[in-house]
Amino acid sequence: MQRTFLSYIPVDSIFMKVSASTKLSFFFLFNFYPFFISNPLLNFLSGIIAFLLTLRARVNLRTISKYYKLFLTLAFIIFVSSAFFGESLAGPSREVIVRLGPINVYKGAMAFGLEAYSRVFALVCGMLFWLAITTGTELFAALEKLRIGYNLRISIVMIFRYFSVFDGDYHVIREAEKSRALDLSTIPIYKRPLHFAYYLVPLVMLVIKRALETGAAMESRAFKGTKLYKGMISKGKETYLTKKYYRLERVDVLAIISMIAILAVILVGRFYFGWAWFMNPFY
Repeated sequence: MQRTFLSYIPVDSIFMKVSASTKLSFFFLFNFYPFFISNPLLNFLSGIIAFLLTLRARVNLRTISKYYKLFLTLAFIIFVSSAFFGESLAGPSREVIVRLGPINVYKGAMAFGLEAYSRVFALVCGMLFWLAITTGTELFAALEKLRIGYNLRISIVMIFRYFSVFDGDYHVIREAEKSRALDLSTIPIYKRPLHFAYYLVPLVMLVIKRALETGAAMESRAFKGTKLYKGMISKGKETYLTKKYYRLERVDVLAIISMIAILAVILVGRFYFGWAWFMNPFY
């Protein structure tokens, strides 16, 4: 098994055989795609494809299922907000589809909520897929190949490294709840999204605390972080990381070219031709 940012995957998984640059291309594709697509159907399709690729990578879903459960909390927050504050989101169309007492639920507000939720769905599914197949060493090697400076490389890798720390802290909180006889399986389904939201504050505080501890440990080991703008471009020779972990096969070149072509088609179709099927059809 190989430890990635988010989980463990088998060393013979198909995604452990691709180049670090290919994985970095996956990151850019899945994280830029939703910003240029307003159509919720296309965004949901992108998220589903990312989820299926996660399954193809043979990731243990039990370790990442909690992140997908948070979609329930997100859906609750977005659609309740769109219903209660829909007048400001309705846009030029003031069509009312449901009346909940004094509250008018506008068609435009619901369309906006669906668009926002689908974009987050695509982003999160794509990010989970990338985190589940990428190791810190591979990301470091890919950034070094792009001539990113050492200080900036360390900062970027450490940011993603804290996803696994976040995951470990989540398990600590869950075990603490179980030791106090709190069983989520006994909570009604409609209350579980609110319960998951309670994790956010202690998790954020724990991550901040660990970040400060890591910074102090690095400083005690004479790690000298110069000003960030001075370390953005690497001018030295390649290290052993790039020579050992960086590889670029023909299939990697084809995959990278394909992803660049997809992003180019989206940009040209959206901003030059204005293709309607990139727009939200629910307004």
